[in-house]
Amino acid sequence: MTKRLLGLFLCLTPGLSQAHPVTFTGGIAATSVHRPAMTHSQVNYTLSRHFAVGATYVRQDLLSEELEASAAQINILLYRRNRAASQANVYLSLGGGLRHDGFELGDPLVLGALQLDYETDNFYTALVTHGVATAAHFDAPSTLPYSVRGRVGVLPFASDFDGLQAWAVLQADWAPAMREGVQLTPLLRIFYKNVLWEMGASMDGSPWLQMMVHL
Repeated sequence: MTKRLLGLFLCLTPGLSQAHPVTFTGGIAATSVHRPAMTHSQVNYTLSRHFAVGATYVRQDLLSEELEASAAQINILLYRRNRAASQANVYLSLGGGLRHDGFELGDPLVLGALQLDYETDNFYTALVTHGVATAAHFDAPSTLPYSVRGRVGVLPFASDFDGLQAWAVLQADWAPAMREGVQLTPLLRIFYKNVLWEMGASMDGSPWLQMMVHL
């Protein structure tokens, strides 16, 4: 029980509340991101401190098509560096699945993601790249639906671990197959115990909503 509580604390400290793909052994993490042109939902089960398995659903309104897919994946903790007041991590996710239109199945696909982050008690930064591709996308690389997301977050007011925490976050997204240029989104992140939710809107008015829970 003590190890489980310690693992939960490490996975849910403010910086670590950013949907880490590998949490504590035996832990389940569910997260879902919603934007008008994108939905990305994921559930992960951590097998060990270095590996987790999961399932992903993604929907993207691309410039050339609408992509809807489901996949199974494995998440790997490649690197972790702990200091007295900070932590740095590198994660790799790889998986495969199928495109579909509702329950009508389509072409097979692969997915991949790389996440780097650094965090302290009141500051964090993260860089995440993500891509989903079928054979057709490899034949036409310019249509490959990949994205890059960077984040910087601060906790303006100190709070106990069990208390309500409100983070200010600035997010930058670049997804060439969905839009041109970089999209900036200020966010308010509310974190309480094992539940997190985020609300915000980009500079051009596109809303952002994320919900996450650790079990």
